[in-house]
Amino acid sequence: MAKVLGLDLGTNSIGWALLESSDDRGNEFTGLIDSGVRIFQEGVDRSTTGAELSKNAQRRTARGARKLHKRRNQRRYQLKQTLIEHQLLPSEGSEAWTKLMQLNPYSLRSNLLELTQEHINKTPEQWLLGLGRALYHMNQRRGFKSNRKTGESDGKVATALSELQQKIDDGGFITFGQYLYSLDPKEQRIRCRYTKRSMYEDEFETLWSHLSSFYPEKLTSDHYCPTKITLFPNLTGLSEFLVAFEAPFARVAQRYFVGSSGLPQRV
Repeated sequence: MAKVLGLDLGTNSIGWALLESSDDRGNEFTGLIDSGVRIFQEGVDRSTTGAELSKNAQRRTARGARKLHKRRNQRRYQLKQTLIEHQLLPSEGSEAWTKLMQLNPYSLRSNLLELTQEHINKTPEQWLLGLGRALYHMNQRRGFKSNRKTGESDGKVATALSELQQKIDDGGFITFGQYLYSLDPKEQRIRCRYTKRSMYEDEFETLWSHLSSFYPEKLTSDHYCPTKITLFPNLTGLSEFLVAFEAPFARVAQRYFVGSSGLPQRV
């Protein structure tokens, strides 16, 4: 007498049967002793349409959102500390800080481009703080930056970016912030639009270059490099003379070169 175990191996289950044989080789079966099946949970989750989803997808998405939120807060804190250190923002919690944060940042981003020496002479410190407030506001939304090498001109985002750039060019606006200030919030929302990272980078360069002509002793390379690196930590540049600073969230030092104007510039 012999007993033979038969197994049916599936992706989510194992069926088994224990048979009794009349000979030792199991050629003739005389009866079924017992049988059954063991069902296992799937190694994937299912969507409402039945598509397979990784069991870690939900956890991974939540973890990515936490990292993004943490890095955004760290970048904002780092920029705030840098601006305060270089006297482009007042101390947080002070009365001057409260008043400055109540100003319309879009108005500042536009009015800073129209400054003249006469404005500077009347209130020299006001416009430096205004620049800091504008940069602090720009840090909240820094625009879209694609890491794709191909196909960047296709899709919904690329179309929206192209249309936005066309509106800026047609309106003769110098910066993206100046365009936003021209919009009437009662007619259309200022936010909720696709923007490019380069729009904010160009606006930073324009604002800094314009105000540095009025404050050459205060808006120096010692202010420029750490401010820009904190605002745009992924920028890299290289030329004859290199100035390296370590940026938050960057694995390598960020590099800039000193141009003819005496200020570090990005390649």
